[in-house]
Amino acid sequence: MKRIVELVVDLQNKIYNTIFLKQMDTTIIKVKILNDNTIVDLTSQTIDIIFTKPNSTLIQQLASNIDIPNGIATIPLLEECVRQSGKAKMEIEVKNTNSEVISSFYIPVQIEQTSKAAVSPENTENYFEEFSKAIDDFVEESSQMLEDISSAEATRVTNENNRISAENTRKTNETNRTNAETARVAAEKARATAEATRVTNENNRISAENTRKTNETNRTNAETVRVAAEEARVTAEQNRVTSFNQMMQNVNVQAVQQNTADIAEIKEKMKVHVYGVRRKLANNSSSTWERIEDAVGLVANAKKGSTAVQNSFDNLYPWSDIISYNYDVKSQRITAYYGEPTFKFDGSNGEVLTRIPEFWYKRTRDDTYEYVYIADGKKEGYIKSEQFSVGRYTMSGSNSRVYSKSGVAPLVSDTITNFRTYARNLGDGFGQLDWHYFLFQILYLVEYADYNAQDKLGKGVISKEWTGSFNGVNSGGCDSLGMKSGTLNDDGQHSMIYRGIEDIYGALWQFADGINIKDYKAYISQNSNDYAVDKFDGSYKALGYTNCSTTGQYQSAVGYDANNPIIDFATAVGGASNTYMTDYYWCAEGNRIALVRWSLERWLGLWLVVLGFWTVLLRYRVSLSAVAFLETSKQGCGGGQPLHKDSLN
Repeated sequence: MKRIVELVVDLQNKIYNTIFLKQMDTTIIKVKILNDNTIVDLTSQTIDIIFTKPNSTLIQQLASNIDIPNGIATIPLLEECVRQSGKAKMEIEVKNTNSEVISSFYIPVQIEQTSKAAVSPENTENYFEEFSKAIDDFVEESSQMLEDISSAEATRVTNENNRISAENTRKTNETNRTNAETARVAAEKARATAEATRVTNENNRISAENTRKTNETNRTNAETVRVAAEEARVTAEQNRVTSFNQMMQNVNVQAVQQNTADIAEIKEKMKVHVYGVRRKLANNSSSTWERIEDAVGLVANAKKGSTAVQNSFDNLYPWSDIISYNYDVKSQRITAYYGEPTFKFDGSNGEVLTRIPEFWYKRTRDDTYEYVYIADGKKEGYIKSEQFSVGRYTMSGSNSRVYSKSGVAPLVSDTITNFRTYARNLGDGFGQLDWHYFLFQILYLVEYADYNAQDKLGKGVISKEWTGSFNGVNSGGCDSLGMKSGTLNDDGQHSMIYRGIEDIYGALWQFADGINIKDYKAYISQNSNDYAVDKFDGSYKALGYTNCSTTGQYQSAVGYDANNPIIDFATAVGGASNTYMTDYYWCAEGNRIALVRWSLERWLGLWLVVLGFWTVLLRYRVSLSAVAFLETSKQGCGGGQPLHKDSLN
């Protein structure tokens, strides 16, 4: 059976999915080679395939045909490549005219078994006997033929040697005559050349003398002009000095001050800015924090309805560079950013994700205060948060394919393990939202300086009528807010949004992956490949404090671990909806997992935590290393700031 396998590879991507071949099939590989989604010019290039069989035998082939305009190389695989079933691999090499490898990439191959390979020729034993006899007959006939050829060849060689000897004698005589004639002709030419050289040299001498006379005349004239020009220059310089001195006497003091202010402004933009908040640890039931460092004097407001509000952080990095975008899972490319004409909320132009740019943070405590800082550039003692993306909406779809798009109901009621699988099925870098949730907490906290997120951003979906079950609300309720935070209707029945992340609290439970609880002790893993329930070793590390064991009350204090400073589970309860953390806390002994969000009460907010085992909904997270950007310096809704201060260096 003839099988044609068409591949599209990009020199910027070194990882490809497994292709499946059939054992003993006639296989033709057609490879379209791109570089950053652009067809590679294959002029004067060669394409090799190094095929590693399941038994580790190597077979190397050249492309039989290269379609230069379309960047396609055609390589018919040798039958030997697919003779054996099992796992194999192809290494495709692109070489220049010097046979130097300019790029290569590996493609995994699975060769499926076929019964064709098990069929053996009939009468194998007789076949080899007849073949052996034919070989013997051929050898005997060839030996006789070689003897006859050798005898004839000896006679021919003798005659040829005699002819060559006579011809050499003739050539020697002719060479001697030619050499004598050549010597005579050369002597005559040398005499004629010498005479011609003498005549040319004399003519050149006469011409050089005439040129010297002309140049001397020109030099004299030029010197006269130069002297006149120098006198004019001296006069002009004297006038310039006089004018400059007069100008300096009339310098405007205000202009000097303006230049000084401009320099100060440039220095201010170049420095790393630190935005911080602090809160007393003892005898402080208020939910508010005190602004410190560069956050002093800043204001933060969220939209509620159509009322315009002021928010200083819209123009400050990293908040200014948080932005939603469309992402095509199949091509692994960003197709549009929010604000561009082709951007769509409904999923027609790809998944709707929100990017959180890299930033630097620190959370610490002393005897009096707890501090939270966010810096817009690299700073000693701060932790760098790498860029990552999350679904703008909670996930919709089914277990066969999940989506982040507007106008659909969320996917609910499944296990954390299954939700993790659904997210990972979207491709490399995708996974379930995990400890990154706590980064949203500190971004919000530094911006709004208050634990009470419901008061600042909106209640969220908390008062929908309970009829025995509740499966959330359709996504997209905050699309018209774009990248602004807030809600269109703060009645407790409509969605809220924080910086492009809709319903970050409210509506339904949501898993926080990579967090396991054992008898009120939290274990955290930051290795997404290691996520599993009931795991308390390996990459899972215990926090330096024990969670509160009292359940069903408002939090009044949270823990602190210097190794995981942003993960702050409740260590005490006794607060209220408008004091301390302003959010509820549930727990139970034994092995548990972490959940955030919920609805139907005012118990929820960004610090709502449940350590339990319920089925919930899914929001996925994407590692930005798996996302190909349209442009790496894309600005967010606020603009005016670079991605980070290192880019200024």
